[in-house]
Amino acid sequence: RAITYFEQGRASEEWKYPSMLGLGAAYGAQQNMGMALPLLVEVLLKSQDDAVKREANSLFQQISPFRSIIYVYSEPEGARITVNDKPVPQVTPAILHDLPLGSYTIRIEKPGYQTSELKLTLSVNEFNPVIVKLKPVIQ
Repeated sequence: RAITYFEQGRASEEWKYPSMLGLGAAYGAQQNMGMALPLLVEVLLKSQDDAVKREANSLFQQISPFRSIIYVYSEPEGARITVNDKPVPQVTPAILHDLPLGSYTIRIEKPGYQTSELKLTLSVNEFNPVIVKLKPVIQ
């Protein structure tokens, strides 16, 4: 029932992000990370309300206490992602979750654009947005 109300609240600009936060909490309570995490990522990236962002971060820590997330976005979208030389099935934008502590090399590739490579070190329970503007290959 709560999910229905929060979905309705998303239609209002004033209540969009608090409603998305409520949806994330509801899906998190159901252990449905595939639905909860994209909502939390959007709130963390786009909400202008610091209190809502703090709540989203707190909720993320509750539903994923020992793992981190890397959100990979590229302009243009649809780029291939490789993490530590292993291809990821999704293309950008993508949420890589349940990542353990450690160092990661993220490579973002799209035909006609220069490859971008970044290095990240994850600690416990971090949200790491990786936003890359790919440069066209000059011919």
